[in-house]
Amino acid sequence: MFNFTTNIVIFILLLFYSVRIECQNICIGKYSTYYGEIIFIYEDSTFKYINGYPRHQWAKGIWRTCHDTLYLTYTPVYDTLRVYTRENFLIKASLTLSYDEYPTQINHILINRNLLPEKDFSLILNICKQDGSIIPEKLLFRRKKLYEFDEFGKPIITKYRSISTNRKFKSGYSYVGN
Repeated sequence: MFNFTTNIVIFILLLFYSVRIECQNICIGKYSTYYGEIIFIYEDSTFKYINGYPRHQWAKGIWRTCHDTLYLTYTPVYDTLRVYTRENFLIKASLTLSYDEYPTQINHILINRNLLPEKDFSLILNICKQDGSIIPEKLLFRRKKLYEFDEFGKPIITKYRSISTNRKFKSGYSYVGN
C-alpha cells in the first residue's frame, strides 16, 4: 500500500513539474509591436527589450511566469571606466551603464586637467542608451500575443488605426518567431 501511494505522489509531482516547464517554454521567441518595440524572450529565463523608435533604447533582465502573466525584471549591464595618467597611474575607477549588452573595461588616459567630467563622458558612451524604465513590469500572454496592463491592472486589448493606411491593428506584442 505504501509503495503504491508513493508512486502516485511521485507521478503527480512529475506531472506538475512537466506542466510548469511547458508553461515556461510557451512564450519563448521574438515579439514586436506596430511601433517598433521588440522583446526577445530566451529559454534561459532572460529577455532583451529594444525600443527602436524614436531613439535606440534597450534593456536586459530576467523573466518568470505565473499562470498567464509574464513578469519582467530589469538587470543593468555596467562597463568599468578607468582613468589613468600618462605615467600609467590609476586615478579612479567607476561603473557606468554599458552602451551594448556586454560588460567591458574602458581605459582612458588623462592628458590634461580639462578632461570631460565623468557624467558627460558616460553620456557620450551611451549612444544606444540602456534604460530599465522603458520595459513593462508584467505582460499578459494570450494566443501568441503579449499585452501590457493599465494602471488598474487590466490588460490593454484594443484596436488602433494605422498612421499611413486606414487599416486597424491590435495592441500588444505579436509573435514574430525565434
